[in-house]
Parts: sequence; C-alpha cells; structure tokens
Amino acid sequence: MLCAVISRYASLIDGFQRDLVLDDQFFNLLTNDLKTGVHLNETDNPEYFTTAYFHTPQEIKTEIAESGLKFEKLIPIESFGWIVRNFNEKEKNPVYMKKLSGMIRMLEAKDDLIAISPHIIAVARTE
Repeated sequence: MLCAVISRYASLIDGFQRDLVLDDQFFNLLTNDLKTGVHLNETDNPEYFTTAYFHTPQEIKTEIAESGLKFEKLIPIESFGWIVRNFNEKEKNPVYMKKLSGMIRMLEAKDDLIAISPHIIAVARTE
C-alpha cells in the first residue's frame, strides 16, 4: 500500500512562509492544526486549504498497525530540500547539489525531519 499523507506541520510552514499567520482566522486554524491534527477551514478563503487531517509520523505508523498492515517506511516527498531559497540558481551549482543530495539521502528516513516535509508517502504491505 502506498498512502499519501499531509504532515501535521504543513500549515505551520506554509502559514509563515506566505505570511498567512497575519490573518487571525488562519492563525486560529493553524493553532488547532497543531493541537489536534484537524484542519477545519470554515472561512471562505481557498488559500487556507480544505478540511483534512494532518498526521505526525507516529500517527501514520499507528494507523497502519491498527489496519493490520506491516509498516515498511515513510518517504518525505519534499524532504527538507524544499526550504532551500533560490533553488533555481543553486541547482546549477554541482558542488551545492552534491551536498544537498547527500544530506537528503543521509537524513530522509529520520522521523523528526520527515515531519517537516508537507507531504509524506507511507509504505506498508500485508504480512
């Protein structure tokens, strides 16, 4: 099974990157996201996404175990590389890209860093 999941911290990062936190409605939405995982957009603003549940890596693993499947791994879609500023310029630098790629490979399986990737793929199988 491959399952696409949104990280608990997706709206935290997005909200501060795009200054959405300056709107109290979004800030309240974000605060609830972080406390409960429930992202409930009751505004008319489509920039604030839709109703969804945002998971922590441990919650993903727990849900997979409860389903009777065998957890294999979590794959961060963006990993931490998506926070690199001016990526279009930096990707032309082979030394920089080698270092970035090496760090992603070294750290991509760490749950604490997986959580900063807004999107995560969970992999599981039957026993």
